[in-house]
Amino acid sequence: MNRLAVVSVAVLGIGGWGSVHAAQIVQQLSTSNAIDAPINSSPAYNSSSYYNYIGMAESTLVTNVLYRFDLPAIPGGSTINSATFSIWKFDDGNITQTADVHAITKDWTNSVTYSTYDGTNPWSSSGMGSGTDYEAAVTATVAFNAPGWHDIDITSQYQQWFSGAEANYGLVLIPTTLDNQYTRLAATEPVPPNTEPFGLQLTVDYTPVPEPTSLGLLCVAGLLGLRRRRKA
Repeated sequence: MNRLAVVSVAVLGIGGWGSVHAAQIVQQLSTSNAIDAPINSSPAYNSSSYYNYIGMAESTLVTNVLYRFDLPAIPGGSTINSATFSIWKFDDGNITQTADVHAITKDWTNSVTYSTYDGTNPWSSSGMGSGTDYEAAVTATVAFNAPGWHDIDITSQYQQWFSGAEANYGLVLIPTTLDNQYTRLAATEPVPPNTEPFGLQLTVDYTPVPEPTSLGLLCVAGLLGLRRRRKA
Protein backbone atom coordinates (compact mmCIF):
# COMPACT_ATOMS: atom_id res chain seq x y z
CA MET A 1 0.00 0.00 0.00
CA ASN A 2 1.31 3.46 -0.89
CA ARG A 3 1.45 6.21 1.72
CA LEU A 4 1.15 9.68 0.19
CA ALA A 5 2.21 12.72 2.21
CA VAL A 6 1.52 16.15 0.73
CA VAL A 7 2.66 19.58 1.91
CA SER A 8 1.35 22.74 0.20
CA VAL A 9 3.57 25.78 -0.34
CA ALA A 10 2.98 29.03 -2.22
CA VAL A 11 4.92 29.88 -5.38
CA LEU A 12 4.73 32.63 -7.97
CA GLY A 13 3.60 31.05 -11.20
CA ILE A 14 2.88 32.42 -14.65
CA GLY A 15 -0.20 34.63 -14.43
CA GLY A 16 -0.21 35.01 -10.66
CA TRP A 17 0.31 33.25 -7.39
CA GLY A 18 -0.15 29.52 -7.59
CA SER A 19 0.29 26.56 -5.31
CA VAL A 20 2.50 23.53 -5.71
CA HIS A 21 2.37 20.31 -3.73
CA ALA A 22 5.65 18.87 -2.49
CA ALA A 23 4.77 15.18 -2.33
CA GLN A 24 6.28 11.96 -1.08
CA ILE A 25 5.40 8.45 -2.19
CA VAL A 26 6.49 5.50 -0.07
CA GLN A 27 6.03 2.25 -1.97
CA GLN A 28 6.45 -1.15 -0.36
CA LEU A 29 8.03 -3.56 -2.85
CA SER A 30 6.76 -7.12 -3.20
CA THR A 31 6.15 -9.73 -5.89
CA SER A 32 3.29 -7.58 -7.23
CA ASN A 33 5.51 -4.68 -8.27
CA ALA A 34 9.12 -5.92 -8.24
CA ILE A 35 11.40 -8.82 -9.11
CA ASP A 36 14.75 -9.83 -7.65
CA ALA A 37 17.38 -12.52 -7.99
CA PRO A 38 20.77 -13.43 -6.50
CA ILE A 39 23.16 -14.90 -9.06
CA ASN A 40 26.57 -16.57 -8.81
CA SER A 41 28.78 -18.92 -10.80
CA SER A 42 27.30 -22.07 -9.34
CA PRO A 43 25.62 -23.78 -12.33
CA ALA A 44 22.28 -22.16 -13.18
CA TYR A 45 22.13 -20.64 -9.68
CA ASN A 46 19.15 -18.44 -8.90
CA SER A 47 17.82 -19.06 -5.41
CA SER A 48 15.44 -16.13 -5.16
CA SER A 49 13.23 -16.79 -2.15
CA TYR A 50 12.78 -15.20 1.26
CA TYR A 51 16.36 -13.93 1.41
CA ASN A 52 18.89 -12.60 -1.06
CA TYR A 53 22.40 -13.65 -0.12
CA ILE A 54 25.17 -11.27 -1.15
CA GLY A 55 28.90 -11.77 -0.75
CA MET A 56 31.50 -14.43 -1.38
CA ALA A 57 32.00 -18.07 -0.45
CA GLU A 58 34.44 -20.82 -1.31
CA SER A 59 37.12 -18.25 -2.24
CA THR A 60 35.75 -17.60 -5.73
CA LEU A 61 31.94 -17.90 -5.56
CA VAL A 62 30.69 -14.29 -5.65
CA THR A 63 26.96 -13.58 -5.49
CA ASN A 64 25.45 -10.42 -6.96
CA VAL A 65 21.85 -9.38 -6.33
CA LEU A 66 19.52 -7.90 -8.95
CA TYR A 67 16.46 -5.80 -8.12
CA ARG A 68 13.89 -4.22 -10.43
CA PHE A 69 10.74 -2.40 -9.38
CA ASP A 70 7.86 -0.54 -11.01
CA LEU A 71 8.06 3.23 -10.85
CA PRO A 72 5.12 4.80 -9.00
CA ALA A 73 2.77 7.10 -10.94
CA ILE A 74 4.10 10.67 -10.77
CA PRO A 75 2.72 13.52 -12.94
CA GLY A 76 4.79 14.23 -16.03
CA GLY A 77 7.02 17.28 -15.82
CA SER A 78 7.47 16.90 -12.06
CA THR A 79 10.84 17.55 -10.47
CA ILE A 80 12.32 14.51 -8.74
CA ASN A 81 13.89 15.88 -5.57
CA SER A 82 15.12 12.59 -4.16
CA ALA A 83 14.68 8.85 -4.55
CA THR A 84 15.74 6.28 -1.98
CA PHE A 85 15.82 2.50 -2.32
CA SER A 86 15.76 0.89 1.14
CA ILE A 87 16.73 -2.72 1.88
CA TRP A 88 16.33 -4.62 5.13
CA LYS A 89 19.41 -6.55 6.32
CA PHE A 90 18.76 -9.54 8.54
CA ASP A 91 20.76 -10.35 11.65
CA ASP A 92 23.94 -12.18 10.61
CA GLY A 93 26.09 -11.49 13.63
CA ASN A 94 28.90 -9.04 13.03
CA ILE A 95 29.14 -9.51 9.26
CA THR A 96 29.49 -6.33 7.22
CA GLN A 97 29.14 -6.47 3.46
CA THR A 98 29.84 -3.47 1.23
CA ALA A 99 28.42 -3.33 -2.28
CA ASP A 100 28.50 -1.05 -5.30
CA VAL A 101 25.16 -0.32 -6.94
CA HIS A 102 24.93 -0.07 -10.74
CA ALA A 103 22.06 0.54 -13.14
CA ILE A 104 21.31 -2.51 -15.30
CA THR A 105 21.18 -1.78 -19.03
CA LYS A 106 19.72 -5.05 -20.33
CA ASP A 107 16.22 -6.44 -19.84
CA TRP A 108 16.09 -9.53 -17.61
CA THR A 109 13.51 -11.88 -16.15
CA ASN A 110 12.98 -14.03 -13.07
CA SER A 111 14.79 -16.82 -14.92
CA VAL A 112 18.05 -14.87 -14.85
CA THR A 113 21.25 -16.76 -14.00
CA TYR A 114 24.94 -15.93 -13.75
CA SER A 115 25.31 -16.76 -17.46
CA THR A 116 21.98 -15.66 -18.94
CA TYR A 117 19.57 -12.77 -18.50
CA ASP A 118 16.44 -14.86 -19.13
CA GLY A 119 17.49 -18.46 -18.66
CA THR A 120 18.44 -18.79 -22.35
CA ASN A 121 20.21 -15.76 -23.82
CA PRO A 122 23.68 -14.96 -22.48
CA TRP A 123 24.92 -11.82 -20.81
CA SER A 124 27.75 -10.14 -22.71
CA SER A 125 30.03 -11.98 -20.29
CA SER A 126 29.38 -14.38 -17.43
CA GLY A 127 28.26 -12.64 -14.30
CA MET A 128 27.20 -9.54 -16.28
CA GLY A 129 29.56 -7.28 -18.18
CA SER A 130 30.52 -3.81 -16.94
CA GLY A 131 29.58 -1.18 -19.51
CA THR A 132 27.48 -3.67 -21.50
CA ASP A 133 25.02 -5.33 -19.12
CA TYR A 134 25.23 -2.68 -16.44
CA GLU A 135 26.58 0.85 -16.35
CA ALA A 136 30.23 1.07 -15.43
CA ALA A 137 29.56 4.15 -13.31
CA VAL A 138 28.65 3.44 -9.69
CA THR A 139 25.23 4.81 -8.76
CA ALA A 140 25.87 4.41 -5.03
CA THR A 141 27.83 2.42 -2.48
CA VAL A 142 26.20 0.85 0.55
CA ALA A 143 27.62 -0.83 3.65
CA PHE A 144 25.31 -3.49 5.08
CA ASN A 145 26.48 -3.65 8.70
CA ALA A 146 23.95 -3.60 11.53
CA PRO A 147 20.62 -5.37 11.03
CA GLY A 148 17.80 -3.11 9.91
CA TRP A 149 17.06 -0.66 7.11
CA HIS A 150 19.82 0.51 4.80
CA ASP A 151 19.04 3.44 2.52
CA ILE A 152 20.54 3.80 -0.96
CA ASP A 153 20.39 7.19 -2.66
CA ILE A 154 19.37 6.53 -6.28
CA THR A 155 18.17 10.06 -7.08
CA SER A 156 20.33 10.63 -10.15
CA GLN A 157 19.43 7.25 -11.66
CA TYR A 158 15.74 7.62 -10.86
CA GLN A 159 15.73 10.98 -12.64
CA GLN A 160 17.03 9.23 -15.77
CA TRP A 161 14.29 6.61 -15.57
CA PHE A 162 11.56 9.14 -14.88
CA SER A 163 12.56 11.40 -17.78
CA GLY A 164 12.72 8.46 -20.18
CA ALA A 165 16.41 9.08 -20.87
CA GLU A 166 17.12 5.49 -19.78
CA ALA A 167 14.98 2.37 -19.61
CA ASN A 168 14.24 1.03 -16.14
CA TYR A 169 15.92 -2.37 -15.96
CA GLY A 170 16.65 -2.04 -12.26
CA LEU A 171 19.83 -2.23 -10.22
CA VAL A 172 22.55 -4.77 -9.51
CA LEU A 173 24.38 -4.88 -6.19
CA ILE A 174 27.94 -6.15 -6.59
CA PRO A 175 29.78 -7.03 -3.36
CA THR A 176 33.16 -5.44 -2.78
CA THR A 177 33.90 -7.08 0.58
CA LEU A 178 35.23 -10.41 -0.66
CA ASP A 179 36.12 -12.14 2.61
CA ASN A 180 34.40 -15.51 2.29
CA GLN A 181 31.23 -14.31 4.01
CA TYR A 182 27.63 -13.75 2.99
CA THR A 183 24.96 -11.56 4.47
CA ARG A 184 21.20 -11.83 3.99
CA LEU A 185 19.15 -9.08 2.39
CA ALA A 186 15.39 -8.85 2.01
CA ALA A 187 13.65 -10.26 -1.05
CA THR A 188 10.31 -9.48 -2.65
CA GLU A 189 8.74 -12.44 -0.82
CA PRO A 190 8.06 -11.84 2.89
CA VAL A 191 9.55 -14.28 5.40
CA PRO A 192 6.90 -16.71 6.74
CA PRO A 193 4.80 -16.31 8.77
CA ASN A 194 5.06 -12.72 7.55
CA THR A 195 6.22 -11.49 10.94
CA GLU A 196 9.30 -9.82 9.52
CA PRO A 197 8.92 -6.24 8.24
CA PHE A 198 8.43 -5.67 4.54
CA GLY A 199 12.06 -5.55 3.59
CA LEU A 200 12.13 -3.51 0.37
CA GLN A 201 10.92 0.04 0.01
CA LEU A 202 11.07 2.88 -2.53
CA THR A 203 10.65 6.49 -1.36
CA VAL A 204 10.33 9.31 -3.90
CA ASP A 205 10.07 13.02 -3.08
CA TYR A 206 8.91 15.17 -5.98
CA THR A 207 7.44 18.54 -6.87
CA PRO A 208 4.84 18.68 -9.66
CA VAL A 209 4.58 21.58 -12.10
CA PRO A 210 2.65 24.41 -10.35
CA GLU A 211 -0.70 25.51 -11.73
CA PRO A 212 -2.00 29.12 -11.54
CA THR A 213 -4.75 29.65 -8.97
CA SER A 214 -8.16 31.03 -9.84
CA LEU A 215 -7.07 34.36 -8.35
CA GLY A 216 -4.09 34.45 -10.65
CA LEU A 217 -6.28 33.75 -13.68
CA LEU A 218 -8.75 36.46 -12.62
CA CYS A 219 -5.89 38.96 -12.38
CA VAL A 220 -4.78 38.09 -15.91
CA ALA A 221 -8.36 38.46 -17.19
CA GLY A 222 -8.70 41.82 -15.48
CA LEU A 223 -5.48 43.12 -17.03
CA LEU A 224 -6.59 41.99 -20.47
CA GLY A 225 -9.95 43.74 -20.00
CA LEU A 226 -8.24 46.96 -18.92
CA ARG A 227 -5.97 46.81 -21.95
CA ARG A 228 -8.95 46.46 -24.30
CA ARG A 229 -10.72 49.46 -22.72
CA ARG A 230 -7.63 51.59 -23.17
CA LYS A 231 -7.42 50.65 -26.83
CA ALA A 232 -11.06 51.60 -27.29
